[in-house]
Order: sequence, then structure tokens, then C-alpha cells
Amino acid sequence: YAKADVIDSLKRIASKSNASGKFDIYLSIAEKYRGKNTDSAIFYTQQALNLAREQGNTEKQSVATNEMGVVYYLNDQYQKAIKYYEEALFIDRIAIWRQPLRG
Repeated sequence: YAKADVIDSLKRIASKSNASGKFDIYLSIAEKYRGKNTDSAIFYTQQALNLAREQGNTEKQSVATNEMGVVYYLNDQYQKAIKYYEEALFIDRIAIWRQPLRG
């Protein structure tokens, strides 16, 4: 019951939060669902990923994409997990490539 209360509280907070706050809360909710309710974990991770894409925030896109890999890994869906891990790595590489050189 305690975990359900935490999830309900996080959902209420998310409904009143800005996009940046929602991202973190959605990932927290997804983490609570990990290994227990895969559909809900995927849903909230996807919500976080959508927000990151809307904001054009590649760091958050990478984090959410990696989290999706974790969800699938914990559900023994290893091929899907690898797909998301590789996508997160690709996002990171592109972000690094786009950074200006520091001199």
C-alpha cells in the first residue's frame, strides 16, 4: 500500500509541475513500477521521453531512453533493452559531437 500511496502522490505533484519537474517525476513513477507493472513503467518513461523531445533536451532524452532499456531488461526483453541502450548511446554521441570545441 505504501508504494501505491507514493505513486499517487507523485502523480498529483506531476499534474501541478512544469515540464522539467514532470520529467523527473515521470521517471520516478516509472522506477516505482519497474519489474511490477511493465505497461505503467513504459507509459511513464514514454511520457518523460516525449517531454524531453518537446524541449529538445538531448541529455534528458538519453536518460529516458536508457530508462526504457532498463524497464525492458527487467522484464526479460533483452533485444528491446539493447535497442534502447544503443539508442541512448547514439543520442549521447550526437550531443557530444554537437558541442563546440573548447580551447
